[in-house]
Amino acid sequence: MNTPITISMIENNSRLAGFKVISYIKIACGLILVILSIRTGIYLYNIKQNAVKIAKQYLILSLFISFLTILLDSSVKLPNELEQSRHITALFSILMSFVSFGIWYGYLNASKRVQATYFSSNELSADE
Repeated sequence: MNTPITISMIENNSRLAGFKVISYIKIACGLILVILSIRTGIYLYNIKQNAVKIAKQYLILSLFISFLTILLDSSVKLPNELEQSRHITALFSILMSFVSFGIWYGYLNASKRVQATYFSSNELSADE
């Protein structure tokens, strides 16, 4: 029977001591992504200069943080009954990160609507 990990289990188990620190790092990364996501959304909504560039930077950072959190998770030794679950979750997370990144980055690069909305004809000819 699998039992959920509780705070008392973490505090009383030396094998899970790093789990708390990693959890705080992951929370901080999540908050950074939330703040940058809101900023990116505001720039895109208001059609600000460099909005697409900021959106692309956000996507790259989001992909990086996804890999960082997976790396951090893998650095903590979990009980054997949780290891297999963690590997499946990590694989799914990597797959979803790549798919999401690929779709949105590709859209920002190839969309005629994005080009027409965020770039003037002078900027388009300068990019070519």
